[in-house]
Amino acid sequence: MSATHNTTTILSIDQIAKLAPSAFAERPHHSRSERYEFIPTTSVIEKLLRNDYVCVAAGQTKVRRHRADHREFTKHLLRFQLRKYAEAERVVNGLVPEVVLINSHNGTSAFSIQAGLFRFVCTNGLVVQSADYGAVKIQHSGKVADEVLEAANHIMAEAPKILSVSQHWSAIPVTRRQQLALAARALDVRYGENHAPITAEQALEARRNEDEAPNLWNTFNVLQENLHKGGQIGKSASGRKSTSRAIKSVTNSLNFNRRLWEMADAIARRA
Repeated sequence: MSATHNTTTILSIDQIAKLAPSAFAERPHHSRSERYEFIPTTSVIEKLLRNDYVCVAAGQTKVRRHRADHREFTKHLLRFQLRKYAEAERVVNGLVPEVVLINSHNGTSAFSIQAGLFRFVCTNGLVVQSADYGAVKIQHSGKVADEVLEAANHIMAEAPKILSVSQHWSAIPVTRRQQLALAARALDVRYGENHAPITAEQALEARRNEDEAPNLWNTFNVLQENLHKGGQIGKSASGRKSTSRAIKSVTNSLNFNRRLWEMADAIARRA
């Protein structure tokens, strides 16, 4: 087992509010009906922080100018780790289990709790999406904070199984043909009908030596990092030199992570 230095940054309440101000809305968007039961995300944040969780990442969906009045209520994403993981000096295998919280106050999403993984070697947050570790959606009613805490604790109880995925996928060899096929599908998910500035071969370029072995875990991580972080030199639709962009939208990030995990998980199940 390899150990990696922990470089987790624990966010303060002020830092969370700066990164995801919509999580601190004190009322719902005016488009919500009287039947809508407003439950502030802050109550969930406070509940988790009081129960040994710390917030390590936060963000929210960008809002178009014509919907500017939704900015303070839009979908937001927060990532939490148990304090024992966030404050550990070293992390075995470079992975830490996380709880990913998604919510909004304009009706675009209900409370959703998902399992996540943080990979220190590339400071990347992954979203676990499979039949074994599904998301938990919680409606805006009842004791939401208690339900979220219960769901978070359940995910953490499953952490050993989630962490074992890296070992399982690392033991699954993939051919170059399989890698290119997965890369092509990943590019399609990332760019859809828009022009992809990089090729499947470029999407498979490892950024570090330890990711070069041709197994499923490495292939998944290389694709996730390259297509999510961007920064690779490619060509625009007109043939000019361009640089691939990072995914900054909360919704697009979640969708891409989910789809890529599902595709890799399907390969693992067939293997």
